[in-house]
Amino acid sequence: MKPPMGHMHDLSLVLILLTSGIIGLACATQAPVPTPTLVPTATPAPTPSPAPTINIEATVSFLVKAALPRVTPTPDIEATVEARIQATMEAIPTPTPTPLEKSPYRIRAPLV
Repeated sequence: MKPPMGHMHDLSLVLILLTSGIIGLACATQAPVPTPTLVPTATPAPTPSPAPTINIEATVSFLVKAALPRVTPTPDIEATVEARIQATMEAIPTPTPTPLEKSPYRIRAPLV
């Protein structure tokens, strides 16, 4: 077992290695800065498109609609309950009567 100071040296060594590894990864993953090269081209430079026009009325109406509170419809409780009851009733299987067969081995008691 190492003395307490031995563990302290190990900890600082681990921290130094960890920090240098993080710095090395951070620097290694950066892409090199591209150098601009000018190549003569035969195509003309594109003309800038005109500035878009803003529809003030549409913008104002959109902002007014967004600012107004939205009305949530109240749920129809009775329709919900009726639908749930109907679904439960449909889920219950209807019993089908089984026909009774007369057994040929039925023993009849003699009439006295």
